[in-house]
Amino acid sequence: MKENIDKKLLNNIKIALNTYIKYENNPILDFLKDNTDEMLDLSRKFYNELKIFNGKRRKYFKNYLTINESLNLSKEFLSVYFPQYISEFDNLLNNGSFNLIDIDSEEYNENNEDINHNFCEAFIDNKSIKYNINIVITHSLKDSFVILHEFFHYINGNNRTIIDDRVYSTKDRWYYTECLSRFIEYLFYDFLKNKEEYKNDNIKMIKYLIDADTDAVDDLGYSLYLISKMRDVNYSDFYKDDLLSVKKYKVKVELNKINQEIEKDINREQILKNELNELEKQEKIMIDALNKTLDGLKYSICLMIAVIMYYNYKNGIINLKNIETFNNKIRYKNDLHSVNYILSEEFNDELLLKALNYLKDDIENYENTKLL
Repeated sequence: MKENIDKKLLNNIKIALNTYIKYENNPILDFLKDNTDEMLDLSRKFYNELKIFNGKRRKYFKNYLTINESLNLSKEFLSVYFPQYISEFDNLLNNGSFNLIDIDSEEYNENNEDINHNFCEAFIDNKSIKYNINIVITHSLKDSFVILHEFFHYINGNNRTIIDDRVYSTKDRWYYTECLSRFIEYLFYDFLKNKEEYKNDNIKMIKYLIDADTDAVDDLGYSLYLISKMRDVNYSDFYKDDLLSVKKYKVKVELNKINQEIEKDINREQILKNELNELEKQEKIMIDALNKTLDGLKYSICLMIAVIMYYNYKNGIINLKNIETFNNKIRYKNDLHSVNYILSEEFNDELLLKALNYLKDDIENYENTKLL
């Protein structure tokens, strides 16, 4: 654990408490506060099981793929597993929703955060919802993985509505969208196992994904560690002295005193303002850390569920119809129960570890098998 990195956070429990109070109606935060120890243990087990793949990023691929080759490979996958989505895929290509940026082109700029990464975003244009699917083309097998990943983010969000001039997303989609896209990547890996020409690159790509999963869960483990430390503090000690009260006290009392003594100490007002600014900075740090933790929790749980989905699918426990139902429920449900459609039993560490071992054995067997 990186215990020394964020000592400031642990030394500002009052600010942490106030941040928690502001988010008290957040269901993800409620889950996190009620299950910190369990999630910390689960994230450690997940990390420990997969860290055998951790190491230098595997960026070098044997095959050079043109943009059309990557698109055709993606469409071939869809034709086998999800033919109902091919026309939608073509529509997005034709209407400009796909923004394919060649990493070798002059258009690409690694310093431009608007285009230098992969994402699918919904935005409002003339009171209607439009989509931008940004893909950085690297001319490797990675491109098809990314295209399918982002396309399925679109698929489970393409019936969204506008509320209060914002694109509304259900609670289920907000929480579970990543596990469907990551499952699709595992399924695409499985699809490619029948193609000899892509075998080496396919192995590199699936291990690259697992590297990223391990890093994400490790980061979550550290965040949960911080939360567990904060939770051990007796919060009741701070209820009467929260950040708002501190500000009111300082503004209404201290500033009055300063005005009375301004001739004696002309620097005191600035000192107080600096103190308030520092409090606000620390609060922002804590809010950012909390948001990162909430996102990390959602993301990591989805990675875990995706591994279980792959295990369940390969063992005939669920089928593509279950996946399709899960996807449809994500669009409309708002109670975090969509996952029931793709898990055969309650999400637990025994099921997770069984699925992880299956994935590791699957990759090892594929790596050591000569395709006919």
